[in-house]
Amino acid sequence: MRVLHFFIDSFVNFGNLFFWIWTVVHAALAVRFLLKLKPYEIFIAVRYLKSRRKQMVISVITILSVVGVALGVAALIAVLGGMTGFEDDIREKILGANSQLSVIKYQEGISGWEALENKLRKVEGIKAASPYVERQVLMMRETHSLGVIYRGIDIRSAATVSDIQRAFEAGTGSLNALLDESGELPPIAIGQDLAYRIGAYIGDEVSILNPQGGLGPFGLRPEVGRYRVVGIFRFGFWEVDANVALVSLKEAQRFLRIDDTITGIELKVADPVRVKETAVGVEGILDDTYIVRDWEEINRPLFSALKLERVLSAWVLGTMVVVAGFSIVITLILLVMEKYRDIAVLKTMGASEFGIMSIFLLHGLLVGVVGTLLGILLGGGLVLSQQYWHWITLDPSVYYIGYLPVKVTALDIFKIAVFALSMSFYATLYPSRRAAAMDPAEALRYE
Repeated sequence: MRVLHFFIDSFVNFGNLFFWIWTVVHAALAVRFLLKLKPYEIFIAVRYLKSRRKQMVISVITILSVVGVALGVAALIAVLGGMTGFEDDIREKILGANSQLSVIKYQEGISGWEALENKLRKVEGIKAASPYVERQVLMMRETHSLGVIYRGIDIRSAATVSDIQRAFEAGTGSLNALLDESGELPPIAIGQDLAYRIGAYIGDEVSILNPQGGLGPFGLRPEVGRYRVVGIFRFGFWEVDANVALVSLKEAQRFLRIDDTITGIELKVADPVRVKETAVGVEGILDDTYIVRDWEEINRPLFSALKLERVLSAWVLGTMVVVAGFSIVITLILLVMEKYRDIAVLKTMGASEFGIMSIFLLHGLLVGVVGTLLGILLGGGLVLSQQYWHWITLDPSVYYIGYLPVKVTALDIFKIAVFALSMSFYATLYPSRRAAAMDPAEALRYE
């Protein structure tokens, strides 16, 4: 699995490096080409694009070429916008439901954790810290039983490292309800999907089975605890909403019989993007018995899969632009066949082969530029319409959101535009070279 993740990351990084090298080289070639253009070459190229030709088929193919490039660019913008928006939405939910950085200990809990917590708070880049206890248990209600993550949190500091406070919606209890010990049973909060699976709601009673309970005559024996559901939270992240039950830190320590020991300390960093740099600072104050885990490492398989899917989708949809490039080739070949007399006259008047080639190169590039601009407008319009009107809906019970989130960055649009213009440029090379190599004497022999 690590090899696969390394391959995906290396492939994406190499692709980004190749793109920037490609862009710089072609930008230099484009500048050099434009500086060499003469006024008559620009005039004729634009005139061929605007003029009404005798052969209607060339006009139709030119329009189809523009439409093909526009649709390819629009499809790339819309699909990549949807994937970027979906990835960002998942990232926000993960960061809201989980800590950005956590410190645990090899095969044992952390005792004397208050001093460690104070040291961690002083590390550069750390904004907040909160202790927690975590254990795999069995939750039971009537005929239902599920394996869940039994998690004890410090109610006062937990909200500083995650969005747990906002995860409780109106009418579904609150985080502070876990501090209420006035009832006969200790309070517990469960995820929305877990509540649905176990068949429990606020006020219902659930049982927790700890496989490693107290000591009996034959060793460790299971221990059962009864709880009252006081809250139902929803982060919008299935891994948490369907598998986590929350109690107060003291209650978890009492039930699990671990005294004042904790499983780990959750940390919130100032900049989640630079979490690995902060993790290095945290590791610097710890000994080898501790493990520091960041959110990127924990969720790396998910984001690697999304990254690979994004790249593959871009390659597949990019074939639409390549197909449109073939239309440009056909358009220019027919245009050269129609304008063979014009080419011969220009050559007899002293036009160079580069001048003839430049006319048709510029003509093909204009088709690509017009198609790219129309595609950006169309794709941008689709993205904006989805942002405001949400016309692509999703099943909230599956995707935790009622519509497809979209987000387009300027860098994505720039990359798509560079790709489309590059394909348009390469599509013009063969017809342009054929036009430049045409012999004026052969062209005018039968005129």
